[in-house]
Amino acid sequence: MPGSSVSFDVGEEADVEVLFLNVGQGDATLVVDHSTKEALLIDCPGGREHVVEQALNERGCRLAIALITHWDLDHFGGIVGVLDQCEAKTLRFNHETLLAHGNQGRVIATLRRLRDRRYNHIEFSDARQGLVGTIGAVRFELLAPSYRQLLHAVSSFDRNLASGVVLLDANGTRVLVGGDADGRVWSRILSEGTQIRSDVLKWPHHGAMRHTERHADDQKLLQAVEPSLVIFSAGSDNRYGHPLPATVRLVAQHEIGVMCTQVTERCHSGLHGPNTPCAGTVSLMLSPGGRVTRSPDSPQLESLINGWSRPLCRPATVGPTPTGITEGEDALVN
Repeated sequence: MPGSSVSFDVGEEADVEVLFLNVGQGDATLVVDHSTKEALLIDCPGGREHVVEQALNERGCRLAIALITHWDLDHFGGIVGVLDQCEAKTLRFNHETLLAHGNQGRVIATLRRLRDRRYNHIEFSDARQGLVGTIGAVRFELLAPSYRQLLHAVSSFDRNLASGVVLLDANGTRVLVGGDADGRVWSRILSEGTQIRSDVLKWPHHGAMRHTERHADDQKLLQAVEPSLVIFSAGSDNRYGHPLPATVRLVAQHEIGVMCTQVTERCHSGLHGPNTPCAGTVSLMLSPGGRVTRSPDSPQLESLINGWSRPLCRPATVGPTPTGITEGEDALVN
């Protein structure tokens, strides 16, 4: 069943793995280069540190870089807890949005913890537009935030405007991690002529975007990215309505694969209790030549979703595998 853990063996070709971890209402993306045994972590909510630690331990790899896209609790709350257990070389974040509205106490408490001498070995640096780095065969680039948007985020008390957007490129496959970036961020990226076409899109803001006539909306984002697979990371019992039903339906109507880490009552009327997995943790094995093996695969999801009353993602989730993405039992299921 999706959400369970099994052992796995990475083949010689599949040396890069991207995991969208099942962390409930929040984001945690773990990028693993199996050849160097190094990993990049993008965000982690509080209380879900053990999910990251387990994924690292199962793969026998070390955390090289941790990156905070912005200072919302469901993105930064667990980062220091992960650092307590895993020795990272670098932590990247921006200071400019620290005083934006809400949760200032938690932010300040996190910064005070980072001042402890136990973290003296970690390099602290920013995470702005233009940053480029590598771990093994993985190249990552930040497309946002721009310095101007950081300025606007602080002055308007709007942290989502300062969210990072991370483009991953490995073995001929591109994966775009949207953070909490809304239509204003995507409009700026597109206006600059940035090529954001990617094979996989981790949908921004847990399946919601700001809809206005002046800013990029869901349709414009899909047209620009042209993904074969879209990932939604959201909690079963979240109070925000994530992911938006209209967004999930739009993606499915475009015959794009849909995978959600957890199911909500908008998809399953009989849902009881929090943290009910749908796909659970989604694993993508990226092999040279652009071959991607995803797990869980369509038959696994179909067997789960068949019993639900109104799954929003039909028929895309349980239909044919998107072009360029294959499925197999040799991939990891978490």
